[in-house]
Formats: sequence, structure tokens, C-alpha cells
Amino acid sequence: MLVIERKPLNPPILLFCLSVLIGLLSSYSSSASSAKLLLIAGGVFLYLLLVKGSTSKRFLKVFIASSMLIGMALSAYFVSQSEFEERGKIPLINRVGASISSSLPDLPFPPPHPEAMAGLLEALIPLGLALALGNKGALNKLVYGFCTASMCFALAMTSMRGSWLALASCAILWLFGKSKKTFLGCTFLFLTTLLFLGVYVGVGELLSKAIAALKTAPVLNRANLWRGAWYLIKGHLFTGIGLGCFSKVYSGRLLYTASLFAVQPRNLYLHIWLEQGVLGIASFAWIVIAFYTSLLRCKKRSNILSGSFWSFTTILLHGIVDSLQYSSWTLPVIFIPMGLAMGQIARGERQWGGGKARFLLSLCVLTLIVASFFNIRPLISAFYTNAGSIYQAKGEFKQGLTESDRGEYLRRADAFFEKALEYDKQNTIAREELQNVRLLLGGILIITEDVEQAIAYLKRVDVKPSCEFEGRKEEILEAAQASYEFARKFHPDFVRGRISWLYYSIGHIFEESEEYEVARCWYTLALLTNPNNEDAATKLSR
Repeated sequence: MLVIERKPLNPPILLFCLSVLIGLLSSYSSSASSAKLLLIAGGVFLYLLLVKGSTSKRFLKVFIASSMLIGMALSAYFVSQSEFEERGKIPLINRVGASISSSLPDLPFPPPHPEAMAGLLEALIPLGLALALGNKGALNKLVYGFCTASMCFALAMTSMRGSWLALASCAILWLFGKSKKTFLGCTFLFLTTLLFLGVYVGVGELLSKAIAALKTAPVLNRANLWRGAWYLIKGHLFTGIGLGCFSKVYSGRLLYTASLFAVQPRNLYLHIWLEQGVLGIASFAWIVIAFYTSLLRCKKRSNILSGSFWSFTTILLHGIVDSLQYSSWTLPVIFIPMGLAMGQIARGERQWGGGKARFLLSLCVLTLIVASFFNIRPLISAFYTNAGSIYQAKGEFKQGLTESDRGEYLRRADAFFEKALEYDKQNTIAREELQNVRLLLGGILIITEDVEQAIAYLKRVDVKPSCEFEGRKEEILEAAQASYEFARKFHPDFVRGRISWLYYSIGHIFEESEEYEVARCWYTLALLTNPNNEDAATKLSR
């Protein structure tokens, strides 16, 4: 029987699990949410197992040795089986990878995705380094060193520069803690090596390609992803959009396309808030604070504690620009350094979470309650907006619904958004999404041939000449083209039936408002999505 010991991370992890259940209830897709739920449940179980098992030296040796061997085996499989393209992120690395993989036989199982592989390795490498450098036995040093070197090579072959920078930053911080002279010398060596590699690989060419990519494909750069993610957070402030739902909601609501353009928002903290709501990000912040405070106060020093500290730090640093673990099967890896570290803290040792911590937490809660009384109407409006956004997502993206059921979800969303505007007329999210819901309802009613009600809903859409669509013509058309190419293979009925008519309806509204250029953009969008849309073709031929 697994007995749960009292540890500083237990309360925030419990709250984190509660936010997972909220994300599960808010989700439009039970299948996507169930997969992530199982991964998080596996991570929490792994944490509890490590906390309990870390009291046994034999268990620790077996677990760590197994982790290193699994990491090394996956590294070898990834390097030998991946298809490296010459025109990848870094040509030199891809040439090396291609030469290795082409000389080895192909195995039947597909290799791990580079991002998932990097998410696993960046968590295991600091642990392996700490054990290799801190172990006294020569054989142990050799084994851990070889495993870690293999994983470092595989990480280099993933071309995930964010992982490299996160590990390099942790190495610099570790050296700074050891000795200022060592730190300065190693920093100089690191920068010199980086400069040499930059000249050799052709950093100027890479930068020019990156700038060109930002200019020609504004849809997926990190600034736009973060901006779009924050927009979705404001609409789902309390519950989030639901576990595993980011790709579909972001692509469908912000890019007007059925293609899954973005798998993750390129930020761990935004991703957690997006899928688990405000309780999810608050509990994760508590986990981070409790983790570092407990380790800094812990009198015990060990290789495992050091490795856990730097492993978790690497994940958090890379989390600023990517969400590798949270968006893949490597999610349980986040809980490994937590479990190993908490298992090393002695039961009677002074831990974070005493009287002062409880007082500060109570003070924060009281401050939030008092502040909410002064902003009660905007807060109620945000709750109604959140409820409307949940129904809107289900009406837009839930699979297997009839058009009447889809329309019913959207009508509920319409009612909640109207209620949100009654409490706060300055709620721009509720106002914008209300217009989108009415456009969707109009499109569905056109499909079901209820033309009179469709016109009634579309006339209630507040179309203004200052609409931002005109400034995004190229982006919208690019998304539409990708949507059509994707849908032609996988979802022809979905796109031909719903999206094309919706785009045509929006174009008709802009045409009536004498915004002819914007109207033509939307008619083109409708025709790209469905080349058989004769009405859109007629409008464009004028």
C-alpha cells in the first residue's frame, strides 16, 4: 500500500490535480482530455512513488540507473532512425544525422518526435551529470558519464536550441556558485565556442532566414502565439479551454482554419493556464516556490538533490519559450525531479509550509477577496464570459453533433455573452466573441436552410469599418489555403458544408457595409475553402 507522506509539494500538487478535473469538465473533447489526464495522473503517481521509494537506497539506484539506460537507448534509437532533412534548422547537424541514419538499418517502429525527445533529455541530462561528477566509484562515473554523453549527443541532434540554451544557462549558474574564476573562464570558453560554431554553421544565414520567416509567416511566430494564447486565456480565465484542447481552439478561433497549425503555445506557463485555468497556474506557481524554498532550506546535500534542482530549473527555463513536456507524452518527466527531491528531505527537517507560509497564503487570499468586492461587476462579467466561451468551444469543435445541437450550444453561448456585457459593457472579449457566435449561428442556419433566422442573427452582428480583418488579409488567405489543403484530405464535408458558407456570410455583411475590399477577401476565402461555392465565385467575378 502506498502511504502518502507529508511533503511541502503535496498541497500544491493536490490543487493542481483539482485544476486538472476542472480542465476535464471544461473540455469539448473527452478523448483529447482523457489522454492528458492519464499522463498527469501517471506523473503524480510517479511523484508519490519516488517520495516513498527514495528512502530506500536500492530503489533509488534501480530507478536512476533505469532512467539513464532508457534515456541512452531512446537517444540511440532517435539518432539512428530519424529522417534528417538537409534543409532543417541547422544544416550541419542534419548532415551528420543523415549520414548516421542512412548507414543503419530501418526498424519498424517510428522514432520519437524531436521536441518530445528534447523534453525527456533536458530533464535527464542534469541528473546524469550530477551523478557522473559526484559519484566516487570509477565504474559508476564511467557508466553515468557515457549515458549522459549519449543523451547530450542526441539532444544536439534534435536541433532544439531552447534546450541547449536552458542547459547552458544552468551550467553557467552552477559554475558561478562553485567559483567566480571558474565561472568567468568557462563563460569565456563557452562564448568563444559558440562564436566559432556560429561562424562555421553560418549564423548570419540562419538569422536572415529567421527574419524572412517572421516577415512571410506571421501566423506561428512566438509573439503571435503568445498574444493569441493570452486572448484565449482572457475568455477562459477561470476554467481554461480544457485539457488537450489548445491546437483545435487556437487554429479554429484565431486562424479561421481546420488545420492544426500550433500544437503548443510555446510557453509552459501560458499552456497550463490555458488548459487548467487560474487554479492550474496558481498551483503550479506554488509548486515552484515550495520546491526551491524546501531545497534551499534543506541541510542535506546529495548528488540526487543537486541533479533534481538543475533538472527542474532546466524545465522551467526552457518553459519560457516552449512547452515540450506539457504538450507530449513526456509530461510525467516534470514530476521526476519533484519526487526525487522531496524524497531526500528528512521527515523531521524544517520544511516550507509552516506558520509563516500559512499566514502569507491567508493574507493573499484575503487580499484577493477584498479586491474582488471593489471589482465585483467585472468579475461577474468574466465568469459569464468564461461560461459563454465553454459553450462556444463545444458548439464549434465538439465532434458528432447535429446542426441543431451545435446551434443550441451556440445559443447558450450567445446568452452568456449578452449577460457578461450587461455587467461590464467594456468587456471586449465578450463583445468580440458574441459577434463570432452570431456569425457561426448564421452560418449553421444557412446550412439548415433556415434563411430567415440566419438573416436575423447576421444582422445582429456589429460590423464596423475599423475592423481589423483588412490588415490581416494575407494571413487569413494563407490560413484558408492551408485549411483547404488539409480539409481536402481529411475533412472535406466539414469544410465544404460549414466553413465556406460562413466565410461567404461574413463577406456579404462587409459588402452591405460598403467595405468592398474586405468583402472580396472573405469571398476569396470562401472560394479557396470550397472551389464549388458558386455564389462566392459570382461575387468575385463582378
